[in-house]
Amino acid sequence: MTESFNFEQHVSGPTHQKGRTLDLVFSLDLNISNLCVKDVHMSDHSCVLFDLHFNHESTPSEIISQRHIITENTEARFIELFDSNLFLESQDVDSLIHSLNSLCKSILDVVAPFKSNRVTRKSFSPWINDSIQNLKRLCRKTERLWKSTKLE
Repeated sequence: MTESFNFEQHVSGPTHQKGRTLDLVFSLDLNISNLCVKDVHMSDHSCVLFDLHFNHESTPSEIISQRHIITENTEARFIELFDSNLFLESQDVDSLIHSLNSLCKSILDVVAPFKSNRVTRKSFSPWINDSIQNLKRLCRKTERLWKSTKLE
């Protein structure tokens, strides 16, 4: 049966006190080396040790800039720095919008400046597809509902 799935079985000697091979190591396109069977005298089974070599692709990190706006005094500081008298002069609509945008941006840079963080993306797991992601979301959602309602 294992040959039909192209699995390779690596244990060739006995792994049990009675001389049978009961503990197995199967692999599919993996480099397994230094396999040894050691009797640890704690069980009737032996311990199967091996080294597994595989190429781990490192995930690239990137720098993300974001604002942390939500604090207790952010709104008060924004109102304090906002000068509405700048808009009393009659100007055309385009220049008013430009002035408002630049004023809000400059105040926002003072109140909530950009912070840069280095982020490493999660490595790709080929067994997690959209269906599994949706099931995990549903499970977490149901668990949150269960915790909030305290139902058995």
